[in-house]
Amino acid sequence: MDATFDEDTMLAEPEVGTNISFPTLSQIYSWSYQLNQIQSRFCNIMHSKDTILFRLDAILKVDSDLMVWKEALPTSCRPGNLILASENRYLHVLLMHLEYFNLLRAVHWAVIALRPPHAGTGDASAFPSRIRASERLCLDSARSFVKGLNE
Repeated sequence: MDATFDEDTMLAEPEVGTNISFPTLSQIYSWSYQLNQIQSRFCNIMHSKDTILFRLDAILKVDSDLMVWKEALPTSCRPGNLILASENRYLHVLLMHLEYFNLLRAVHWAVIALRPPHAGTGDASAFPSRIRASERLCLDSARSFVKGLNE
């Protein structure tokens, strides 16, 4: 009986000289897979019974991984930039953008909900700048999601 499970999958890298500004479908699927792995980690964190501070630290790691993932994409496919992929790949890239913005919004909404109540007062410098800016990042992500839907 065959069983399914998660495992890392290595896809062939583009040949030297290939224009990565217009990626192949396998590259797009690979990027989506990486994003889904980050999303899965976030869901596991949110359903864990760990302390609030432990979960906040783990969520900050997810946020950091999201930033690294985004910056690793070519500018023609990077969320927040104009999508310059070919017509037959445009929808795939757009859906990846929507998933990214929805996850970023969820991450920062979780930070807002889990942040200690005194975080907004007193010594706010004790918290990383991304935590202090969670409200703004959450709002920007929601706006970018809606903008992507209207394209």
